[in-house]
Amino acid sequence: MKKILLLPIVAIGLVGCTSEEASVGSEETEVVVSDEQGRAAKEESLERLETVSKERKDATEEEGYMKSEDFPSVKNGVNILANAIGSEALITMNDDDHMDEQYNKLKGDIDSLSSEDLYLGMEKIDTFKNVYESAIMKTIHTSMKSLDIDGYESEMHGFNLVNDSSTPVDEINESADSYIDTLNWIKDDLEALKSESEKYGKKFTDEEVDKLNEIISGLKVSAVNQIGVLSNFTKARIDTGITLEEYLEEAKDEYNEAEQAVTELEGELELEYVEDSE
Repeated sequence: MKKILLLPIVAIGLVGCTSEEASVGSEETEVVVSDEQGRAAKEESLERLETVSKERKDATEEEGYMKSEDFPSVKNGVNILANAIGSEALITMNDDDHMDEQYNKLKGDIDSLSSEDLYLGMEKIDTFKNVYESAIMKTIHTSMKSLDIDGYESEMHGFNLVNDSSTPVDEINESADSYIDTLNWIKDDLEALKSESEKYGKKFTDEEVDKLNEIISGLKVSAVNQIGVLSNFTKARIDTGITLEEYLEEAKDEYNEAEQAVTELEGELELEYVEDSE
């Protein structure tokens, strides 16, 4: 018999413990995990991994490589599973060798973990906390870094650094176009993030969905307004009737509200974002 303790997440199979079941008693909630439940957890984890593998194969079949729009789904499929079971496997880039390495690492961890550990992991795999931590949080924070107008690593700060009153107009035009492209890329990333959260969020509460949508929407609106600012420095400038000050004020307000929502949400989830070391 094997023993585990599951904090009050689930309360199933607590009656009729036999020689084929395991349980631990303590001041916490006692949970029984049968051999059957352990086998089912391993089977589900392997099925999920195989599903991601097939998705990756299908995504690369036509062109021989994975398109950027297909990558988030494959990446998140692996990372959500890995995070749930405590594996250090982590896909971070659209590179075949890298993805092969992380896939094999995760497969090895699934094979080596006890049925109890897998059971615990699969019980939390679709929770908002697990999905947010493994598939959403990094994109949120990297987007915030680029959209924080007052920050030194923002796109607006970068534009101001490379342009001043002595910069030729053509260079300013070209620079503005470049930074607009980056902001559009960030906006697309946030839109893709919403689609991915909908894919994995079938068990999210309405409150969790609303909070996440609030964050994503606020950051997207901030990006749109910053694009509005930079559009005034392009050759294709169109007079929208909105002043630079109005664009900037709206961009800052939306960003600040989104940032506050992120702080509150991650506080509730007891998560702390740690930026990747260079």
